[in-house]
Amino acid sequence: MKKILLLILLVLCSLPITSQVLVSGHIIDDEMKPISSVIVKRMRHKMLNYTMSDNNGIFSINAEIGDTLNFSILGFESQQIAVKRYSKPLTIKMKSGAISLEEVYVKSDKVHERGDTVSYLVSAFANSNDKSIGDVIAKIPGFDVDKTSGKIFYGGKPISKFYIEGLDMLGGKYGVATNTLPQGEVGTVEVMRRHQPIRVLEDFTFTDDAAINIKMKDGAKSHWVTSWKMAGGYGNNTSGYGKGDKELWQLEGFGLRLKPKFQTMLTYKTNNTGLDISRESTSLYNFDESFDLQPKDFIALSSPAVSAIGREHSLFNRSHAATINVLNKLNEDTQINFQLVYNNEHAKAWGQYNTTYIRPNENKVISNSKSWNEENNSLYALLKYEHNAAKSYLRNSLSGNMKWLSERLSETGTNQHFQCANIPVFDFKDNLYAIHRIGKTLLFLYSNNSIQNRPQYLDVDSTICQTLTQRFYSTDTYGKSGWKLGHFSLSMKIGIKGMLRYLNASANGLPDSLGVSTGKSHFGYIRFYATPQVEILMNDFKLTISTPFENAYYKYSMNNGKKRFSISPLVNLMWDVTSRISMSVNGNFTVSPVDFNRFYESYIMQDYLTLNQGYKGYDVEKMKTLGYVINYRNALKGTHLSASVTRQISEIPYTTMQKFIGNYIIWGITPQKTQNNSWQSTLTFQQGFRWMRGKFSLRGIYNHSEANVLQNSQLVQSEYNMLNTTASLIISPYRNMVLSYLLRYSYRDMQNECSDDKTAFCNWQHELSIVVPINKFRLSIYGDYYHNKIAVGQYKDVFMGNCKFNLNLKHIDSELKVNNIFNKKTYAYSIVANMMTMQNITALRGREIMLSLIYKP
Repeated sequence: MKKILLLILLVLCSLPITSQVLVSGHIIDDEMKPISSVIVKRMRHKMLNYTMSDNNGIFSINAEIGDTLNFSILGFESQQIAVKRYSKPLTIKMKSGAISLEEVYVKSDKVHERGDTVSYLVSAFANSNDKSIGDVIAKIPGFDVDKTSGKIFYGGKPISKFYIEGLDMLGGKYGVATNTLPQGEVGTVEVMRRHQPIRVLEDFTFTDDAAINIKMKDGAKSHWVTSWKMAGGYGNNTSGYGKGDKELWQLEGFGLRLKPKFQTMLTYKTNNTGLDISRESTSLYNFDESFDLQPKDFIALSSPAVSAIGREHSLFNRSHAATINVLNKLNEDTQINFQLVYNNEHAKAWGQYNTTYIRPNENKVISNSKSWNEENNSLYALLKYEHNAAKSYLRNSLSGNMKWLSERLSETGTNQHFQCANIPVFDFKDNLYAIHRIGKTLLFLYSNNSIQNRPQYLDVDSTICQTLTQRFYSTDTYGKSGWKLGHFSLSMKIGIKGMLRYLNASANGLPDSLGVSTGKSHFGYIRFYATPQVEILMNDFKLTISTPFENAYYKYSMNNGKKRFSISPLVNLMWDVTSRISMSVNGNFTVSPVDFNRFYESYIMQDYLTLNQGYKGYDVEKMKTLGYVINYRNALKGTHLSASVTRQISEIPYTTMQKFIGNYIIWGITPQKTQNNSWQSTLTFQQGFRWMRGKFSLRGIYNHSEANVLQNSQLVQSEYNMLNTTASLIISPYRNMVLSYLLRYSYRDMQNECSDDKTAFCNWQHELSIVVPINKFRLSIYGDYYHNKIAVGQYKDVFMGNCKFNLNLKHIDSELKVNNIFNKKTYAYSIVANMMTMQNITALRGREIMLSLIYKP
């Protein structure tokens, strides 16, 4: 081993570490006057990075020996020089190349590719049917948009940043802009692949993330961009399970003001038509969270609402949402953000649940009708300061997230109960991130601190009462240093994670025979960790080797503490085969941290049926993972392909435990070693059709997993398979005419030792829509057809027909819409999970008619 380490050291020392040089100088014209805004590109088969000359014609750029620098600006001939070992600043003299043009007609291309930046002309993809910028992005090859939340995917991965005119005003809560920003005010959508948002890291680290920049039309920068929508109607929302609102309303208001140094966006939305507007203001990306530091909610009532069908069909709601976003750019490098989000939602759902718990001897069957009611108020506030310069970076954000959630669930049938739950959350955070560059050295400081209070309360039939008091304090603070040595980037991160949780749980009314129902405890840990990492970037290859290790001390108040040392090495190799094709292979061995959420002394009720039992062991899961990813992107031809295969082998020191005692089901874990093998593969393919103004999409995910459950002291092994596929086609054979079709298939199965036969369910969904323009009128006909297997040899079919009639005028669009024409009232489906099969029937919104007026400036 010593010989190998010595050999590696000798190789590293022998490699050239001075191949990177700082090229600087000034650019002048024929009259020896400085030229500003000259684009200086560093090229080696492709553009690697670029800069621009300042007002005095001065420029500087990091390059490597053998690169080529290209100097270009409109009106002058381009210049090229080879990078050598320069010892003094350069003088670049640009020759005049102005050309007199007469009667020239310039037409912008649909797609323009420049290095890692791809620009899409919005007007080339949009038509009069599109209202928001999200409607247009969803039709561009390579993109997927979740219309419920506004989340955007590019190449199968969520975007890492959402900019408007180069500024990040919205942060992770950009969904409201996706679904509301009028597409007619947007000029282009830019995709920046391999985007590094922190300037000081541009030459040090490699990223495969993609970001979006929304570029507005010139006219949209000189006034408030506004839009309004008002709608009213009537609904036949009465079924055998429950009753919803008959009088319907919808109101949306949007305002955006863009100034060179000031951006403001205001929104207000309210409806009772089944639109889940609260999801638009959730955080769609957050890379600063330590997910192993998140406490859980112990109390959870099971809603009869389903995700298998669009929530606009099954959500009975009264919702209000308001957002305020303000950005003030203090100078070229510094900005301040303020964000305020308020949501109020009252939701109802009704349904029938038939649940079968698989057991070795005799299955347990529960058949209940459910009536569910939820009232949720949430308030989120953020104040963020960010300084993003070439040699230093500083960001500090203060945030508060408060939620007041109350739920009511009434059940009749096998078990008749009425349950009330209050689950508030009060979460306050401070996040600091600082980077400073000294020559070829980077210094980092990161600190994320959180204080949370999560009191929870459950009442069952006014006879059983579960109360919890949970206070939580956490910190994740580290320092890091990085060095650039030729093709090598070396870094070392050293930090500390700390957590302290106080938990007081009490369940009054449970039978004494169950065991302890009251407990008061606290749990804490301190974890010292270090992460040495080396990145080797040579031509089109990037190799990352990282070996995180930590020394931790865990302490539960009811037993002795435990020290643990662990190491989790990771290797990742990325290869840009061509400018269009990239591949990566990664492997890692991961030792999970101790899960503090499982440390508690007494039984804790999740609902009237389910009790959770704590576990006081410090053993942890160990996982080996090997993955392969291939990507192909050709934006000019509209072709995007991404495929991956991942293999995981987990060694788990405990086994899930399930006990049936009287009317209760108790879940927990017990110290018995098991192994879990799993496979997962994904495929995303999109092909644009320029001649039909459309695209074809194919998405699929397959997962195979194993699980072990100790059921009343008998070990039961199970295997699960899951397949989800979606194929869609959208074309526009004639101006403003749109044809779209979607086919979605899902499959779930379960096989275990309790049954010789495999339990399997599948679901088919077809969506078809036709939009026919007639002068200023537009007729839209669309429908959803569901074909679900709910039992052996039994299927349930549901067809949801809808139509719209639009009249488009200069500033006002009117819309007459009829949903669920055939007045379908229920939706049925079945699933398998955790040694259970569930057959569910949920109430749907009945026939509805709505008249809308949409104002556009």
